[in-house]
Amino acid sequence: MPAKFENTTKTPNLINVHINALEPGNLIVRLEYVTSQEHIERVRRGEATAESVELLIKPHQARKIAEGLVRQADLIEASRQPSGGSKQ
Repeated sequence: MPAKFENTTKTPNLINVHINALEPGNLIVRLEYVTSQEHIERVRRGEATAESVELLIKPHQARKIAEGLVRQADLIEASRQPSGGSKQ
């Protein structure tokens, strides 16, 4: 089922990522998401399931995505480091 991300106040919230390798170099990435706080609660109670979308990632795309994730991880790690000076 294709996902529609429209310009609304209901921004999807990613809750799970599944990555499966296919033939050489290709990946299938399945993103599971919820669309509201109510949807989250219904999923937790087992009354609903998360929405999902699957993406086929080609080798050249995978490399660019991985590089972007590494940059984001570096930025997150840097933001957690003390900003100079000593703690006492």
